Amino acid sequence: MDWLGRFRKKKAKEQELKALDFGRFSDAFKPTKNYQYWEQSLLLFDQGKRFSAFQLFFKYLTNEKGGNVIASQLHGVLKFELIQGSKRILGSIDAQKIHAHAVLIRSAAYPSELLAELLQENYNLKFCKYALAMEDEGYVLKLIADLPAKLTSPYKLYHVLRELALAADKKDDLLLSKYHLSTSEYGHLNEPLPEATKDVLGDFVQTTFRKVLEVRDEHEIDTEEYPSAFRYLLLAAVYKVDFLVKPEGVLMDSFEQIDGLAFSSQAMDAKVVNRKIVTTLEEILQMEPGQIKQELYHVDATFSFNPVIQSAQIRDTISSELPTMDWYLEKGYDEYAVAIVDFIIGYLLFNFIVPPPCKALFLLYYRIREPKFFKELGYVDLSFSERKLSGAVIKKEVKKVLADYSSRFPYLDAPTHYLEFDSAAVFGKSYLEMVAEINFTPK
Repeated sequence: MDWLGRFRKKKAKEQELKALDFGRFSDAFKPTKNYQYWEQSLLLFDQGKRFSAFQLFFKYLTNEKGGNVIASQLHGVLKFELIQGSKRILGSIDAQKIHAHAVLIRSAAYPSELLAELLQENYNLKFCKYALAMEDEGYVLKLIADLPAKLTSPYKLYHVLRELALAADKKDDLLLSKYHLSTSEYGHLNEPLPEATKDVLGDFVQTTFRKVLEVRDEHEIDTEEYPSAFRYLLLAAVYKVDFLVKPEGVLMDSFEQIDGLAFSSQAMDAKVVNRKIVTTLEEILQMEPGQIKQELYHVDATFSFNPVIQSAQIRDTISSELPTMDWYLEKGYDEYAVAIVDFIIGYLLFNFIVPPPCKALFLLYYRIREPKFFKELGYVDLSFSERKLSGAVIKKEVKKVLADYSSRFPYLDAPTHYLEFDSAAVFGKSYLEMVAEINFTPK
């Protein structure tokens, strides 16, 4: 193959890898035109031009690559469809009413436990309600919202549709798993990943969690005496798998439960919490490869769940947690020290929407930390030279990452002189110190 052919093959592979789209969906940091649609939508609504306002509202919701929103007006009715993960949200707007719904389950009968559960959840929802509707095939379980058209601004409609979409997308997978009912007529609106990719992702889930338990069993630190040390290992692994593998369904819900358990406001012994997390990981390790693969697919979305975090909050999170590393480094517990770096990065990615250049830097860190995983996915190994961290290559990659975002984030400047390469733990600490100094403020 000539050099041009090799170049084209490399570029095609890079495009395929970018399609993996690591991390959870974000609807923040949209293109400038989307924010213009939003401002125009609010202005038109105030002027009484509601249909024009909502048409621009749906343009605002449309992702950069499109396909997640369809809206059309006919005979005085504006109909719309939104994609949120495995669910399709359907709705209409006329002169009197705004209606939206998502079909969750079709069944001739429903367990009483399920109906009691949904009745309780109705009290926790602000804008939507679970409801049963009679249709030809039987009872259909829907999540619905009905609003007066004249009193519902684009701002309110955004929050209504967001609540409906997020609740519907999460609930149907859990209902299918817990009550073994059939899904809606639309099924999962997903794009299947190549089998080879799913093999790599599934193996990574297993090997990552198995390694955590092996570190515990090595007794380098008594995890019963130092439960916080073990907690860093556990959460770092969960957050890393969530970001790099991005599972859907029950596995994703398990990760959310672990995160909630770890930071619960209810008083619970730290060792008990750790044991509960370990039990969940052991259950995942007992899953058949095919079970894990079923939850590995790409989905489109319209709304994100997490709040946006800015530079100051990123810096505060890093500065508050990073000093915890010092004791572990001094004692030579490098496995635990580097887990604190992994934890900080994973915590930010799991619980917040970080600015795109920050997310790209965190992805670069994971590429350096997990070279085998990324090599199996087809990435070039950029981090090692003669079994040592390649400082020159890493600094070059950091600058390259930030250069890709310089037009939208004009204050990016990476102090790569912070970086040290003596060990994985020392490097990780210096990497976060560097990230903490970067200004991720957009235009």
